[in-house]
Amino acid sequence: MIRLHWILTGPTFVQFRLSCPKLREDLHGRIRPRYEFRIWGESLATTQEKLERLALPKKTASQETYLISALTDKCNAKIRAALIDVKVLVNESQGLEQWKPILKEGFPLERSVIATQVFPNLGLSPPALGRSIYTLSEFLGDVVRAEPRITIVDVSKTRYQYGIRECAAEFAQITLDGLSRETVAVESVDPEAVLQLIRELSISGANTSYIREIKRLLGLRAVRGRGILNRDRFGQPHGERDRAQIPGSRG
Repeated sequence: MIRLHWILTGPTFVQFRLSCPKLREDLHGRIRPRYEFRIWGESLATTQEKLERLALPKKTASQETYLISALTDKCNAKIRAALIDVKVLVNESQGLEQWKPILKEGFPLERSVIATQVFPNLGLSPPALGRSIYTLSEFLGDVVRAEPRITIVDVSKTRYQYGIRECAAEFAQITLDGLSRETVAVESVDPEAVLQLIRELSISGANTSYIREIKRLLGLRAVRGRGILNRDRFGQPHGERDRAQIPGSRG
């Protein structure tokens, strides 16, 4: 099993994070939840240029598989490099989302992990699990695909990651289901640091997580609170106002 502190962004970025007091683990070795602001667009080259004036990027490419639950938007569960990575939304404040990493573990997965950490956080009761451990192919083929309320989405990513003061930021190009998008995100355990940097970058618009953007692109239903918010393929909600925006923005 990989130690939990690798959750943040992977081995290529750990050195920066551990050198920054506001981003490292607490005194008990637990990962502190991070506040995040993320935007999407067809082209975010202008924001990328601003990021590169502030820091040199680390470039990584990956193939990832997201597990999209029809019952919640508050769980980001994905598989990358034969590791399952799960984080959950625990708070929303000042237009930011606070995400808590809860699991990062390599395959094969033990039955107890699937039953107590994966399915419950996707808002689902665990199925009957006949094996004590599951390989990646068994987990996807026998467990996940048997659950109609989970959509398996393959995503290709090229990420450019930046360490800027107390924040981690990224510009990424993604492709899924033949669709291409770009995204920029800023995160930190300090919400004021996130707000300061997104103002500096002149970022505006709706704060939209990976899960909600994938659902929007694929025409799936986005879940808000106890209800379900239907969106069309262009992201326009039917009835309810869209997500909170950065304070002071109109875009």
